[in-house]
Amino acid sequence: MKVAILFDGGEYRVHDPKCRDVRREAVKFRDTPWVIDVENRYEANHAMWSDIASDNEMLGTPAHDKLVQEYAEGETTYLPCAKLTE
Repeated sequence: MKVAILFDGGEYRVHDPKCRDVRREAVKFRDTPWVIDVENRYEANHAMWSDIASDNEMLGTPAHDKLVQEYAEGETTYLPCAKLTE
């Protein structure tokens, strides 16, 4: 599924790219939507938070996965139009 991601200065907001709110929020946050194709929230979280969560030595480890999920839980909003499963 394709999702559109916007960054509002501390939090990622995840939409369906066809959602009418994407354009409005892009103007509000002065951001260009980042559209990616993912299967679930796990993949979306890694696309958004993997680089921020840790250094390259931790990539692909259980500790890295846990850290990505911790960042994502507190700093990501999945809007109802983004129908991604866990």
